[in-house]
Amino acid sequence: MTRRLSCVPLGLLMLAVILTGSTAPVAEAPAQYPQTCSSNWCVVDIPDTPPSTYVMNNQWNTRGAHGSQSVAVYGSNSPVVWSTTWDWKRKQEWTVTTYPSAITGWHWGWHFAPPQTGFPVALSPGSPSQPGWLMTTFPMPRAGARARAGTTSPSISSSITPATQKPTPPQFELMVWLSYSRADLWIGYTPIAKDVYVGGYRWNVFQTASTNAVFVPHRPSGGRGRRQLEPDFIDEIVRRNLGISSSWYLSSVEFGIEVYKGRGTLNVTSYDVTVEP
Repeated sequence: MTRRLSCVPLGLLMLAVILTGSTAPVAEAPAQYPQTCSSNWCVVDIPDTPPSTYVMNNQWNTRGAHGSQSVAVYGSNSPVVWSTTWDWKRKQEWTVTTYPSAITGWHWGWHFAPPQTGFPVALSPGSPSQPGWLMTTFPMPRAGARARAGTTSPSISSSITPATQKPTPPQFELMVWLSYSRADLWIGYTPIAKDVYVGGYRWNVFQTASTNAVFVPHRPSGGRGRRQLEPDFIDEIVRRNLGISSSWYLSSVEFGIEVYKGRGTLNVTSYDVTVEP
Protein backbone atom coordinates (compact mmCIF):
# COMPACT_ATOMS: atom_id res chain seq x y z
CA MET A 1 0.00 0.00 0.00
CA THR A 2 1.37 3.38 -0.94
CA ARG A 3 1.77 5.76 1.96
CA ARG A 4 1.50 9.38 0.90
CA LEU A 5 4.18 11.50 2.47
CA SER A 6 2.71 14.05 4.79
CA CYS A 7 4.35 17.26 5.91
CA VAL A 8 4.28 19.26 9.12
CA PRO A 9 5.65 22.77 9.78
CA LEU A 10 9.40 22.94 9.40
CA GLY A 11 9.86 25.76 11.85
CA LEU A 12 8.44 27.14 15.06
CA LEU A 13 7.58 30.76 15.62
CA MET A 14 8.41 31.51 19.26
CA LEU A 15 6.07 34.05 20.77
CA ALA A 16 6.81 35.17 24.32
CA VAL A 17 3.99 37.13 25.87
CA ILE A 18 4.24 38.39 29.44
CA LEU A 19 0.93 38.19 31.22
CA THR A 20 0.87 38.79 34.97
CA GLY A 21 4.32 37.36 35.37
CA SER A 22 3.75 34.19 33.27
CA THR A 23 4.74 33.20 29.75
CA ALA A 24 2.18 32.14 27.20
CA PRO A 25 2.58 28.74 25.57
CA VAL A 26 4.81 28.53 22.52
CA ALA A 27 2.77 28.93 19.35
CA GLU A 28 3.49 27.07 16.14
CA ALA A 29 3.81 29.01 12.92
CA PRO A 30 1.31 27.94 10.29
CA ALA A 31 2.77 25.75 7.60
CA GLN A 32 3.69 27.60 4.44
CA TYR A 33 3.82 25.41 1.35
CA PRO A 34 5.50 24.74 -0.87
CA GLN A 35 8.79 24.74 1.02
CA THR A 36 11.43 25.56 -1.58
CA CYS A 37 15.16 26.03 -1.96
CA SER A 38 17.36 26.81 -4.95
CA SER A 39 20.99 26.90 -3.79
CA ASN A 40 23.37 24.02 -4.42
CA TRP A 41 23.13 21.19 -1.85
CA CYS A 42 20.21 22.85 -0.05
CA VAL A 43 17.67 20.49 1.51
CA VAL A 44 13.98 20.52 2.36
CA ASP A 45 12.75 18.05 4.97
CA ILE A 46 9.67 15.91 4.55
CA PRO A 47 9.12 15.44 8.29
CA ASP A 48 6.93 13.10 10.28
CA THR A 49 7.28 10.37 7.66
CA PRO A 50 8.72 7.11 8.91
CA PRO A 51 11.33 6.61 7.62
CA SER A 52 12.42 10.24 7.63
CA THR A 53 13.19 11.59 4.15
CA TYR A 54 14.45 14.86 2.74
CA VAL A 55 14.88 16.35 -0.72
CA MET A 56 18.30 17.67 -1.82
CA ASN A 57 18.96 20.11 -4.64
CA ASN A 58 22.08 18.22 -5.72
CA GLN A 59 23.83 20.32 -8.38
CA TRP A 60 26.93 18.19 -8.41
CA ASN A 61 28.28 18.86 -11.91
CA THR A 62 27.45 22.43 -12.93
CA ARG A 63 30.96 23.21 -14.20
CA GLY A 64 30.53 24.26 -17.81
CA ALA A 65 26.79 24.79 -17.34
CA HIS A 66 24.77 27.96 -16.79
CA GLY A 67 21.33 28.16 -15.28
CA SER A 68 19.35 27.37 -12.16
CA GLN A 69 17.38 24.67 -10.41
CA SER A 70 15.09 24.48 -7.39
CA VAL A 71 13.27 21.83 -5.37
CA ALA A 72 9.96 22.08 -3.55
CA VAL A 73 8.06 20.04 -0.97
CA TYR A 74 4.29 20.39 -0.84
CA GLY A 75 1.68 20.04 1.89
CA SER A 76 -0.46 17.01 2.55
CA ASN A 77 -3.39 18.45 0.58
CA SER A 78 -1.36 18.78 -2.60
CA PRO A 79 -1.45 16.14 -5.37
CA VAL A 80 2.33 16.58 -5.66
CA VAL A 81 4.69 15.33 -2.91
CA TRP A 82 7.81 17.07 -4.18
CA SER A 83 9.07 18.57 -7.42
CA THR A 84 12.08 20.07 -9.11
CA THR A 85 12.28 22.68 -11.86
CA TRP A 86 15.38 23.44 -13.91
CA ASP A 87 16.72 25.58 -16.74
CA TRP A 88 20.27 24.73 -17.80
CA LYS A 89 22.43 25.57 -20.80
CA ARG A 90 25.62 23.73 -21.69
CA LYS A 91 27.41 22.68 -24.87
CA GLN A 92 27.41 18.97 -24.16
CA GLU A 93 24.20 17.15 -25.04
CA TRP A 94 24.39 14.20 -22.66
CA THR A 95 26.48 15.25 -19.66
CA VAL A 96 24.70 14.94 -16.31
CA THR A 97 24.47 18.34 -14.61
CA THR A 98 22.36 17.71 -11.51
CA TYR A 99 20.66 14.95 -9.55
CA PRO A 100 17.90 16.44 -7.36
CA SER A 101 16.60 13.59 -5.25
CA ALA A 102 14.70 12.39 -2.21
CA ILE A 103 17.12 10.79 0.26
CA THR A 104 16.44 8.26 2.98
CA GLY A 105 19.44 7.17 5.05
CA TRP A 106 23.12 8.02 4.93
CA HIS A 107 24.43 10.53 2.40
CA TRP A 108 28.00 11.33 3.47
CA GLY A 109 26.61 11.83 6.95
CA TRP A 110 23.27 11.58 8.73
CA HIS A 111 20.73 14.32 8.12
CA PHE A 112 18.29 12.36 10.25
CA ALA A 113 19.51 10.04 13.01
CA PRO A 114 19.74 6.35 12.03
CA PRO A 115 16.72 5.28 14.16
CA GLN A 116 14.56 7.73 12.21
CA THR A 117 15.56 6.23 8.87
CA GLY A 118 15.83 2.50 9.53
CA PHE A 119 19.26 2.44 7.88
CA PRO A 120 21.79 0.90 7.71
CA VAL A 121 20.23 -2.54 7.41
CA ALA A 122 21.91 -5.85 6.68
CA LEU A 123 21.30 -7.48 3.32
CA SER A 124 21.39 -10.96 4.89
CA PRO A 125 19.42 -13.12 5.29
CA GLY A 126 17.85 -12.46 1.93
CA SER A 127 17.08 -8.79 1.50
CA PRO A 128 15.10 -7.71 4.57
CA SER A 129 15.04 -4.09 3.51
CA GLN A 130 12.56 -3.15 0.84
CA PRO A 131 13.39 0.30 -0.44
CA GLY A 132 10.62 1.17 -2.80
CA TRP A 133 9.15 3.89 -4.87
CA LEU A 134 5.87 4.48 -6.54
CA MET A 135 5.72 7.27 -9.08
CA THR A 136 2.47 7.82 -10.89
CA THR A 137 3.44 10.85 -12.96
CA PHE A 138 6.83 11.89 -14.28
CA PRO A 139 6.48 13.51 -17.69
CA MET A 140 9.73 13.82 -19.58
CA PRO A 141 10.61 17.42 -20.47
CA ARG A 142 9.86 18.74 -23.93
CA ALA A 143 11.39 21.15 -26.43
CA GLY A 144 14.94 19.85 -26.45
CA ALA A 145 15.35 19.31 -22.73
CA ARG A 146 17.71 16.51 -21.76
CA ALA A 147 16.95 14.42 -18.67
CA ARG A 148 16.66 10.86 -17.49
CA ALA A 149 13.56 10.52 -15.33
CA GLY A 150 13.09 8.24 -12.41
CA THR A 151 16.50 7.00 -11.26
CA THR A 152 16.90 5.36 -7.89
CA SER A 153 20.32 4.80 -6.35
CA PRO A 154 20.56 2.48 -3.33
CA SER A 155 24.02 2.73 -1.75
CA ILE A 156 25.62 -0.38 -0.28
CA SER A 157 28.44 -0.45 2.29
CA SER A 158 30.63 -3.34 3.36
CA SER A 159 30.56 -2.64 7.11
CA ILE A 160 29.25 -0.36 9.87
CA THR A 161 30.51 0.88 13.21
CA PRO A 162 27.98 -0.54 15.71
CA ALA A 163 28.32 2.26 18.29
CA THR A 164 27.56 5.05 15.83
CA GLN A 165 25.78 3.11 13.08
CA LYS A 166 28.15 4.85 10.69
CA PRO A 167 28.62 2.83 7.50
CA THR A 168 31.83 2.83 5.60
CA PRO A 169 31.67 5.04 2.49
CA PRO A 170 29.50 3.15 -0.01
CA GLN A 171 31.48 0.66 -2.05
CA PHE A 172 28.65 -0.14 -4.44
CA GLU A 173 25.85 1.78 -6.12
CA LEU A 174 22.84 0.03 -7.57
CA MET A 175 20.91 2.19 -10.05
CA VAL A 176 17.44 1.40 -11.33
CA TRP A 177 15.97 3.53 -14.10
CA LEU A 178 12.24 3.96 -14.27
CA SER A 179 12.18 5.71 -17.60
CA TYR A 180 14.39 6.92 -20.40
CA SER A 181 13.70 8.32 -23.83
CA ARG A 182 16.87 7.71 -25.87
CA ALA A 183 16.90 4.31 -27.55
CA ASP A 184 20.64 4.58 -28.25
CA LEU A 185 21.66 5.60 -24.73
CA TRP A 186 23.50 2.34 -24.14
CA ILE A 187 25.10 1.91 -27.54
CA GLY A 188 28.67 0.78 -26.96
CA TYR A 189 27.81 -1.07 -23.77
CA THR A 190 27.01 -4.76 -23.64
CA PRO A 191 24.47 -5.83 -21.01
CA ILE A 192 25.78 -8.44 -18.62
CA ALA A 193 22.25 -9.83 -18.33
CA LYS A 194 19.17 -9.53 -20.52
CA ASP A 195 15.50 -10.08 -19.88
CA VAL A 196 15.80 -10.12 -16.08
CA TYR A 197 12.30 -10.13 -14.62
CA VAL A 198 11.90 -8.14 -11.41
CA GLY A 199 8.64 -6.77 -10.08
CA GLY A 200 6.74 -7.94 -13.14
CA TYR A 201 8.92 -5.96 -15.58
CA ARG A 202 11.73 -6.94 -17.93
CA TRP A 203 15.16 -5.34 -17.44
CA ASN A 204 18.63 -5.33 -18.97
CA VAL A 205 21.55 -5.12 -16.54
CA PHE A 206 24.68 -3.10 -17.30
CA GLN A 207 27.88 -2.69 -15.32
CA THR A 208 30.20 0.18 -16.24
CA ALA A 209 32.51 -0.48 -13.27
CA SER A 210 33.00 -3.13 -10.61
CA THR A 211 31.37 -0.80 -8.10
CA ASN A 212 28.01 -0.37 -9.78
CA ALA A 213 25.16 -2.12 -11.53
CA VAL A 214 22.38 -0.49 -13.54
CA PHE A 215 18.94 -1.97 -14.22
CA VAL A 216 17.42 -0.44 -17.35
CA PRO A 217 13.91 -1.13 -18.70
CA HIS A 218 14.04 -3.47 -21.68
CA ARG A 219 12.60 -0.74 -23.88
CA PRO A 220 12.54 3.05 -23.61
CA SER A 221 9.41 3.88 -21.64
CA GLY A 222 8.90 7.45 -22.80
CA GLY A 223 7.83 9.85 -20.12
CA ARG A 224 5.42 8.06 -17.84
CA GLY A 225 5.66 5.00 -15.73
CA ARG A 226 4.87 3.18 -12.55
CA ARG A 227 7.35 0.86 -10.90
CA GLN A 228 7.88 -0.74 -7.52
CA LEU A 229 11.44 -1.41 -6.41
CA GLU A 230 11.75 -4.92 -5.04
CA PRO A 231 14.46 -6.56 -2.92
CA ASP A 232 14.92 -8.88 -5.89
CA PHE A 233 17.13 -6.21 -7.48
CA ILE A 234 19.67 -6.62 -4.69
CA ASP A 235 19.23 -10.39 -4.68
CA GLU A 236 20.09 -10.44 -8.39
CA ILE A 237 23.34 -8.55 -7.78
CA VAL A 238 24.33 -10.87 -4.92
CA ARG A 239 23.37 -14.01 -6.86
CA ARG A 240 25.33 -12.95 -9.94
CA ASN A 241 28.40 -12.07 -7.84
CA LEU A 242 28.60 -8.60 -9.34
CA GLY A 243 30.46 -6.88 -6.53
CA ILE A 244 28.57 -7.18 -3.24
CA SER A 245 28.08 -9.83 -0.59
CA SER A 246 24.96 -10.77 1.35
CA SER A 247 26.88 -9.79 4.52
CA TRP A 248 27.00 -6.14 3.45
CA TYR A 249 24.65 -3.32 4.42
CA LEU A 250 22.20 -1.08 2.63
CA SER A 251 23.00 2.42 3.84
CA SER A 252 20.61 4.64 1.89
CA VAL A 253 18.11 5.00 -0.91
CA GLU A 254 17.96 8.04 -3.20
CA PHE A 255 15.38 8.73 -5.84
CA GLY A 256 15.44 11.56 -8.36
CA ILE A 257 16.13 12.66 -11.90
CA GLU A 258 19.42 13.10 -13.74
CA VAL A 259 19.23 16.43 -15.56
CA TYR A 260 21.45 17.20 -18.54
CA LYS A 261 20.29 20.51 -20.04
CA GLY A 262 17.25 22.46 -21.16
CA ARG A 263 14.10 23.33 -19.24
CA GLY A 264 11.84 20.95 -17.38
CA THR A 265 9.82 20.11 -14.29
CA LEU A 266 9.47 16.78 -12.52
CA ASN A 267 6.42 16.31 -10.29
CA VAL A 268 6.57 13.33 -7.95
CA THR A 269 2.97 12.54 -7.12
CA SER A 270 3.57 9.55 -4.85
CA TYR A 271 6.66 8.23 -3.12
CA ASP A 272 7.24 5.58 -0.48
CA VAL A 273 10.20 3.87 1.18
CA THR A 274 9.64 0.85 3.40
CA VAL A 275 12.46 -0.51 5.56
CA GLU A 276 11.57 -3.74 7.31
CA PRO A 277 13.40 -4.77 10.49
